[in-house]
Amino acid sequence: MLEVLSHSDPIGLFRLGCPPDEYVPEAGPIFEALAEVESLNDLHDLMYRVFEKKFNYGFGGPKSRYQEPARVFWADWRWST
Repeated sequence: MLEVLSHSDPIGLFRLGCPPDEYVPEAGPIFEALAEVESLNDLHDLMYRVFEKKFNYGFGGPKSRYQEPARVFWADWRWST
């Protein structure tokens, strides 16, 4: 999860010079909630909710920013389970 979030950089933290582990606080809760995720849409919603909560409502950006990282992680995760 951390690798996918870091690669997609959904809120642009790396462009601001933030360290590579910047998304660890968000990756943890997303990863912990995966047992409840039953679809790509569930994962997309979960990622958006976590970022909105962690970065204050509105700062996480539009929900569409989380489509690609959700799709990439979903494909990798489903393949490995």
